[in-house]
Amino acid sequence: GLAQANRTARILLVGGGLAGCLHEILKYPVGHVDYVELDPQVIELGMRHLNQDDTRPLADPRVAVHHTDARWFVRSCHAKYDAVLMDLPGPRSARLNRMYSVEFLRELKARLAPGGVAVFGIAGSEVSPSREQRLLLASLRMTAREVFACVNVLPGETCLFAMSDSPLPPPDAARVLARLDSLGIETVYIRREMLPFQLRPKAAEALSGALDQCGSARVNRDFHPMGYLFALAEWAGQFRGNVLVRWLWGAIKLDPVWLYAVPAIVVGAIAAALAAGRRRAGVMPCLELAV
Repeated sequence: GLAQANRTARILLVGGGLAGCLHEILKYPVGHVDYVELDPQVIELGMRHLNQDDTRPLADPRVAVHHTDARWFVRSCHAKYDAVLMDLPGPRSARLNRMYSVEFLRELKARLAPGGVAVFGIAGSEVSPSREQRLLLASLRMTAREVFACVNVLPGETCLFAMSDSPLPPPDAARVLARLDSLGIETVYIRREMLPFQLRPKAAEALSGALDQCGSARVNRDFHPMGYLFALAEWAGQFRGNVLVRWLWGAIKLDPVWLYAVPAIVVGAIAAALAAGRRRAGVMPCLELAV
């Protein structure tokens, strides 16, 4: 992700600090890193069970750790970042979907310095993404394009989304390797000999063409969580033929709001009936005693 950024003076990292991201970021000439990790127990467990090499970046004076919701942090801070890196699971829950909505991307864009870039990754495929994966990727690309002038989607086991209002370079392994060499950076999680394969321009063009054909793609919004719906469809796609799959594809094709509300109404009705039953069970003994 940082290979896409022209400057790396100030970085925002959302999640993934102890998974190696923070260690790799600090290899670049950064001045300051704001690391947002919602749950403080993630850091506590890391300090307790990981070795010192993994946790040493937390003690770097350039790093500030923030235990708060990333959306609240982005909305309330006033800093400008050269790069924002999000190392989060995909929109597989309502809470996570908030991190991929058009509303949040607009807030994120306001925190980028001129020429800044934002990057996140979504599970994909080295060969050919499934229909459900393509719809999720196409919807997130459509969402990003609602906000940013330039959006690149790099294929792979993890598809990388690079977003900026400034022109982004096309996939070019030689350029990335040259920059790493100029900075004297040795990568750990990316093998240098694999970069020419991972950054093949033809593979990026093929993925872009496949996403262009996804007519059912929708913009992901806070109160219209298409990313969450497509992520559920991707999961349910492993169980072809069940009722959940049919309902999800009905929701995707028809797109009426009531289809999303039906399960919530059913669950709410069941919960209300159970609560009423408990209240009646608590009242009846009292009546018998009074009699």
